[in-house]
Formats: sequence, C-alpha cells, structure tokens
Amino acid sequence: MDDHLDQQIEKIKTEVNYLTQLTDPETSFLKLDEVNNLIMGFLNQIQLLPLEQLQQYNQKLLEITPQIESSIAEMTRQKNELSTEIYNLNQSIKATKAYEQQNA
Repeated sequence: MDDHLDQQIEKIKTEVNYLTQLTDPETSFLKLDEVNNLIMGFLNQIQLLPLEQLQQYNQKLLEITPQIESSIAEMTRQKNELSTEIYNLNQSIKATKAYEQQNA
C-alpha cells in the first residue's frame, strides 16, 4: 500500500471517531451541519485521487467497514445502556421524592 493511501485511511479513522462525537447530547441526533461539512471535505479529497488509488482506497474501506460497523453497534449499545440507567435514576428520584413527601 502507498504511504499516502495509509495516511488517508488513518484520516478516515480519525474522522469516524470524530463523527461519534458529533451527537447532540440533549437530542441524541447528529449535528447535521458538522457531519455535512465533514462528508463534503472527504468527497473533495477523493475527487483528486487517480483511479488506481481510488480502487486501493475502496478496498481498504471495505476492510475497515466491519470495524466501523462494530464501533457504531457498540456506541448504540452503550447509548441504550446509558438511557436505561438514566431512566432508572429518574424513577429512583421520583420514588425518593414521593417517599419524602409522604413522610414530611
């Protein structure tokens, strides 16, 4: 593999990690403007590569796709786990407040 290609792959990995940070914590939705800017920058870089390099790039992307999918699945699992914990904490707080009001 070409050093330039490896650098591009590392940059994609960094950008994927960055994408995971683009979620609005209050709504759990992606910050679409930032995601769009990231994707447009990525597409502009790809347009400058020769065909052979694009084919190598595509192959490398196919190789790292399972890792990306696995990361997304893990983040989803963690998000669901956190949502459950938050729900349970809220229920506990409500129960504690109700108990305090009854015994006040």
